[in-house]
Order: sequence, then C-alpha cells, then structure tokens
Amino acid sequence: MTISLQSPERPRDTIPRRGSRKTSRGQVAFWFGCLARCALLVLAGFLMWLLTAPPVHAQALYAQRATAARVGVQSLPATHAARRALEDADKRVERALTALQRAERALRTQQAPRPGERQHLANGHSRLTSAYFERIHALETAVSAARAELQAAYAVRDALVP
Repeated sequence: MTISLQSPERPRDTIPRRGSRKTSRGQVAFWFGCLARCALLVLAGFLMWLLTAPPVHAQALYAQRATAARVGVQSLPATHAARRALEDADKRVERALTALQRAERALRTQQAPRPGERQHLANGHSRLTSAYFERIHALETAVSAARAELQAAYAVRDALVP
C-alpha cells in the first residue's frame, strides 16, 4: 500500500468552468470570510478614527472660538478711543507679566548667599547675616509688587472688555 502526501484531487463537479455561473459551497464560504475580514478591518479603522478625531476637532474648535472672540471684540462698534484703550490695556498686561517673570527669576537665581553674607562662628559653623535676609525680603517684595501690578492690569483690561 502506498501513501501519498499530495492532497486528494477535488471532484470535477465542484470546479467552476469558465463562463459557468455555478459556484461551490467552498467558494461561497471563502468569499464570505473575505468580506467578514474586510468588514472587521473597516470597523477597526472607524473605531481608531473615533478615538483620535474628537481631541483634534476639539482643539480646532477651541482655536476657532478664540479667534472669533478676538475678532468679535475688535469688530465691535467702538470708537477709536475705546479701541485704543483696549490695546493700551493689553500692552500693560504684557509688561506686567514680563515684570513678574523677571522678578520671580531674580528671586529664584539670587537665593544663594553672596560672599560677605555669612558670619563665621567660633565653633566652625556659620550663620546668615541680616544683609542676606534684607536682600531676600526686597526680592520677595518686588515679586509681590509685580503680582499686584499684573492683577491691576487684568482688572483694567477686563473692565474694558464687554
């Protein structure tokens, strides 16, 4: 007895002939499986689009609303003096914000004691002198003043915006 490793031949009646409209059950199952796989791929792509599209759309919508609000404020039927006052208020806010950032940076970078601001003691230790604390207090006061100016600038600008 001889064993063949080749697949058995298909019966002749299941192989469609050219021009013939007959199809076998195997062919129908094959095409149905292809359609099912394609539908799953389309569904997976649609779900991925749903997961990524809303944040992109929300960001674009926010930018459009912000632009519309800016254009709306500028296109209000306002006098030249009112528009000029709003521009001046915006500039004041920008200057106050820059001053606050500069004061905070100065406080952050100048917190280390400078030479001469330590008093060495007899036991080998040292302590900070009052000059150090006065300098830090002046820097903190500058930061507080810059914050107050920024709040005042915001208040003036908010009063001008309807």
